[in-house]
Amino acid sequence: MATLLTLLIVALPIRAAVRVQRPITYDGGRINQYYLWGEDSHRGVDFSYGLGTYIYAVADGTVVQFKEDVDDNTWPQNPRNDWGNFVLIRHNGLFWDRTTQQNAYVYSIYAHLKKDSVRPSVGQFVTAGTWIAEVDNTGHSTGNHLHLQICLHPQSDRLLWPTNTLNSENTSRNPELWLQPFNYGGANTGTVVGKVTDSNGNAVSNLRIYGLSKPLGSAGTNYVWSETYSDPALNPDDIVVENWGTTDVYPGTYHLEAKYTNGTLYEDLGWHTVEAGKTTYVGLYPVYLPDIMENYYGWNSSIVVRNNSDSKTAQVNTTFFWENGEVRTQKTDYIAPRGTVVVDFPGTCYYCRGSAIVAASEDVAVVVEHTNGTRYNNYNGISATGLDAGWGQTGATIYVPLAKYDFDGKSSRLYILNTGPAATDVTITSYYSNGSQADSTPCPNLAPAARCDLRPPAPAAGRYAVRISAGQPLAVVVAEEQHSDPNVIYKVQNPFASGATVGFAPQVKRQWQGEYSTLAVQNLGGWPFTVTVTYYPDSGGSCSHSAGINPQGYYVFQTQDAPGCPVSSFVGAARVSAPGTVAVLVNEKGEKGNSGFLTGSQSVVLPQVRRDGGWWTGIRVMNADGGAPTNGAIYFYHPDGSAAGSGAAFTINSAYRSVNLGSSAPAGFHGAARIVADRPVAVSAILTLNNSPEQTMMYNGGNR
Repeated sequence: MATLLTLLIVALPIRAAVRVQRPITYDGGRINQYYLWGEDSHRGVDFSYGLGTYIYAVADGTVVQFKEDVDDNTWPQNPRNDWGNFVLIRHNGLFWDRTTQQNAYVYSIYAHLKKDSVRPSVGQFVTAGTWIAEVDNTGHSTGNHLHLQICLHPQSDRLLWPTNTLNSENTSRNPELWLQPFNYGGANTGTVVGKVTDSNGNAVSNLRIYGLSKPLGSAGTNYVWSETYSDPALNPDDIVVENWGTTDVYPGTYHLEAKYTNGTLYEDLGWHTVEAGKTTYVGLYPVYLPDIMENYYGWNSSIVVRNNSDSKTAQVNTTFFWENGEVRTQKTDYIAPRGTVVVDFPGTCYYCRGSAIVAASEDVAVVVEHTNGTRYNNYNGISATGLDAGWGQTGATIYVPLAKYDFDGKSSRLYILNTGPAATDVTITSYYSNGSQADSTPCPNLAPAARCDLRPPAPAAGRYAVRISAGQPLAVVVAEEQHSDPNVIYKVQNPFASGATVGFAPQVKRQWQGEYSTLAVQNLGGWPFTVTVTYYPDSGGSCSHSAGINPQGYYVFQTQDAPGCPVSSFVGAARVSAPGTVAVLVNEKGEKGNSGFLTGSQSVVLPQVRRDGGWWTGIRVMNADGGAPTNGAIYFYHPDGSAAGSGAAFTINSAYRSVNLGSSAPAGFHGAARIVADRPVAVSAILTLNNSPEQTMMYNGGNR
């Protein structure tokens, strides 16, 4: 609860774990682990501490009501007052309430307080950390403790007593999801947020989640399990829509199980790693989309979401945010196993540009398609779960191997989304090709779910590598625009949250049908080293091109510069290798491109495949293993999840080569595809409308 509140002061959160101080700081502010949120319909969390322990406001706000005349051990009273002495604070910001589909005020309740201990007056503004009262045992209470509760209500004049116009028991949220994870005596902990659903995508209640470990709670209470929400009034977080969650978990790797109350196993939830200060998702798969447009200078965005489960329907909640992090609208879809939906927001607003989060109960693959009717481009959704290792991930540091500032009339635009639970300062630094710093600019106090967009900091027209750093995880995409008219967008690419010593490009061209490819490689290591790009033409043979790159610097490898290639014109694949970590962007003739792969997978998903209405999809599958042969098959699925014919088999006989499987898509097809192989592969999709270079999109398959 405290979490939500402080967050609201700056903006709307998009994640369940909001990092704010606790209402009690003594002994670290331990939660009573014996009686958590949702147990016996408990609407808050308890802090079991001695009489007179100080209590602090969890966020800035206004005191709207308090009571301090109740004696200790006098419950029940007439009229009955379960709260005893209490303080009710209404906080400054608004939070999205999915139960009413509108913004609501956030209230925090501090109950069972000591008689005559309330310090602020009604109408007084208090800041986070203000001493407001002391612990006692008044009201419906069996021992000294603070009961902390958070509620959302669309009206600003709600009260608790004698008439509960706040409707607190039906408007509450789980405070554990927003509390700062416990940190006392070096016991740094993390938060776990999860969802357990049935085969139809509906949340399952009254299950117990076993397997996590925590420090002792207040009054020496020991954590055993968490419970999935059972009462309709136990509302989930309004963005991620979980049905269980808890904080103060020791870092480590845990095997989790969901069981009925009699101990019978309902579902094995698998192994999950908890990190200090971070949120781990279990049965939830958030995907971040930093740039979404609706009637913006003629541009519109469609969000293509594919459910990768073979057996369970996915509940998918998609939330569209303004640039400042406030919610514009939200949609809920149920996607059949292996099915696809297109989420867009027609008529929602005009001249709107912002971001979105896709929160799904099953693993999903997401691509965003931008179009203004004459030009198309797209990018991959950015995962918070690490399923696409190396690209399309959130991170506190993001690398852009190549950005332009008025270079050949084009400039890059960086769309930077704060996916973390607190406001953060962002620093954007550009580097010359030799690794020396060119310029730097801040994006200060970026609120959760808010974004900033700007061109790369540049002292002059040219090309630069960029490093984006912050205290919270970020999701970033880079658009290449016409410098004189930013509404002409040529392409959108995913930069990198990490690097690798190898990179893969399933499709590169050398004077092939008038096109050629470039690979921009950035050195993410701390020392200079030599990077080698090796090209593998479909016709056979190979050739290599090497260059030294300084730390933070970059080099643009062009296919036509590679010496000793067996043919002067080819289409094929490329492999990047280095003794240190690198990031790779792939471009074709400056009009389309995507991120290079830093790893392969034996299962890859393509959410958007078309062979209808003038569209053609090229599907390039590259052997990313080094061994040979690679055998596999491609399967196509209609939007309802049904199979579109049998899978077409393929073989790649040589290491690091690629094959084009686009022609295996059924005529008239519009759906998704999945590639499976006996060795790791990297897969790119290239969608072209009527053979037009301006109406071409290029994106990476999702490693699954």
